[in-house]
Amino acid sequence: MAVQVFPASQFEAKFAIEESFNSGYSSTETQLGILGLGMNLTTFKADDQFDPLFRLGSRTAQTFYSKGVKFEADVDFVLAADSGNWLKSIFMYSYTTTAQVTYPTTTAAIVTAYTVPDFETSSTGAGRLPSLAVAVHDAFDNMYIGSGLVADSVTIDYKEESTVDVKISFKGADLNYYPSGSAPAGSQTFTSTAYPSEALTWAATFITDDQTTSSNLVTQPVKEFSLKLDNSVEMLYGLGDVVYLDFVPKEFKVTGTIKVYHNSGLVEQITKFAKDETDHVNANLILKVANAQHGYIFIIENNWYTSGGFTLKPVDPVIDEIEFKATNVVIQYA
Repeated sequence: MAVQVFPASQFEAKFAIEESFNSGYSSTETQLGILGLGMNLTTFKADDQFDPLFRLGSRTAQTFYSKGVKFEADVDFVLAADSGNWLKSIFMYSYTTTAQVTYPTTTAAIVTAYTVPDFETSSTGAGRLPSLAVAVHDAFDNMYIGSGLVADSVTIDYKEESTVDVKISFKGADLNYYPSGSAPAGSQTFTSTAYPSEALTWAATFITDDQTTSSNLVTQPVKEFSLKLDNSVEMLYGLGDVVYLDFVPKEFKVTGTIKVYHNSGLVEQITKFAKDETDHVNANLILKVANAQHGYIFIIENNWYTSGGFTLKPVDPVIDEIEFKATNVVIQYA
């Protein structure tokens, strides 16, 4: 008996921003294509949740009932200097000609700023996050379309001698299969998305404790950092509905860890061991990951440095490790 095996090289995936939650993929949506360099779908699954029903006198289930359908997708990719599309999948965004931080080398640089939508002040659906559709097709043009995808969490990891790795975990509403030729209009043919090519490996990275260009900035080479953004998304059912009706982003959380080469007094200064809570809560943290032309600035606002310290090992360089929580983040891409 012949067995057909599908290698992953026979599949492609593309993303688009939905016009409304769970509206699916269409030719009129904002096309994102791939989200980053070397993109992988590490999780792509639908979960029909069935619970058993028993009757007295038997320990075998009589039947099962559906609790609802859940769809999950995890995406891994490498941060590239020439593509910022992935940011459109997690935040609202607005263009500005005034950079909060000089980038790349001039204050006249036009940047795209991405930030968390506010329930009270957002003009594009108060507090809403983008919802996405993803189309995956194989070499025979069979199509899988996931819809109602909302970014639940985003993790960004960067270590020396490595790439800047991004992982986005989505919660979704539905997943449908379309045999060849039956997929919705606009999803059959993949758009010619410009694949990013320039990985931010060995990119210049530094941290500072302020957003200004004042002379008292603490600037120190970074050995490693990990940043996690959590939208705390809750998906919502209604009576009589098996598929999610909508979602609500709850508490927004920013946490992370930074490792820098030891600088005398750095840990004490930014973690505020003197217990000056006014300075402590007002401290900002900036992470820049860039080459000479393009890159990212992560402006992490109102940090609470939860711990800081270093270890001493003979003949090894001393590394300061700092953990933090923050109230908000603004990401700039240029």
